Amino acid sequence: MDRHAKHLVVADLTWRIWYLAMGIHLLLEQEIHSPAVALARALWETLATLAYLVKHPKFQDEAIVLLGFSFLEQAKHFAHQPELVKERTGIVDRMPARLVAEAKRRAAKYPFTWSGLKIRQLAEAGDVTGYAEAYAYFSTETHGTLVGENVKVVTGDDGKAHIKFGRQLDPKSVESLANFARRSLHAAFKTMWDVFKGPPVVFHGEDPETWLKAQGSP
Repeated sequence: MDRHAKHLVVADLTWRIWYLAMGIHLLLEQEIHSPAVALARALWETLATLAYLVKHPKFQDEAIVLLGFSFLEQAKHFAHQPELVKERTGIVDRMPARLVAEAKRRAAKYPFTWSGLKIRQLAEAGDVTGYAEAYAYFSTETHGTLVGENVKVVTGDDGKAHIKFGRQLDPKSVESLANFARRSLHAAFKTMWDVFKGPPVVFHGEDPETWLKAQGSP
């Protein structure tokens, strides 16, 4: 278990990013904005977690801490499902005791996260940018603190007040979210490929990495 933990966690996080990116794409196709933004927040958090892990000097240990933390949290949340609890705790029991103890210590101490860090600190440690520019906005949409966008009172051509339901998306908003999802997926695949020591990827067209560097992208 512990020898392969980092590969398991990296693959799992990359798969999650794939799901989230595809979900954003499908929601934008239907012009369903707020749920797409909520998924973008989850995607940013997952990408930050992945980046933090692979750059941590104790990558392997931290991967096990994350696994242990996750399984212990599931056992707590689903205490009414004895089979699930038995399975998760059985896996935890086979993990290194010192790392399980560390996962429990972090779960019991503020900020009560698997890493022991706030999300902003975790992102900075993983060199993931966009906390102030994107994540803060994503959070307002996710937590319901951004209002006045889905239902508005507007003045019609007749000079009377009309209630307007729904939210129209401008092309720039759609492309901004779609591009964020695409680039996150690209970064996650690159990271996973490096961790798994995959062979060089051969492009039979324009290499997107070359294009990114030409744009001065990070």
